[in-house]
Amino acid sequence: MVREAKKGDLDSMLELYLFLHEDCIPEKNMHLEVTWDRIINDCNHHLIVNEVDGRIHSDIVSGIVYLLENDTDVVGTVTKSAVALMPDADEELPYEGAKRMLLVDNVEDRDFLRELIEAIYEELPAPKKRK
Repeated sequence: MVREAKKGDLDSMLELYLFLHEDCIPEKNMHLEVTWDRIINDCNHHLIVNEVDGRIHSDIVSGIVYLLENDTDVVGTVTKSAVALMPDADEELPYEGAKRMLLVDNVEDRDFLRELIEAIYEELPAPKKRK
């Protein structure tokens, strides 16, 4: 099931982080708790997780990125599903050297944004395990 992460997911996210990046899980301390709380409560970023049999298998961060030259646009990764959901969307380069992204104009519709994020998520390649 693809869903947004919640406060109680910290331990599962740390296990996933261990699998993908590190040799050990960071020590649980005040800094870790405060950082996790900031991530979960940041209205401009959404941590989307893929949960299978009660375990988080992957995650993706969706966020609003403010750009100096163009601070009001919301863009999404170009995938077949995203194009199907937004067939008339313009493509743009959010910054120099970036891949082309779809301009999202329906940003007030939370249900649409969730559907779009889930559709894009399903088409992204699996993360590569780091050595």
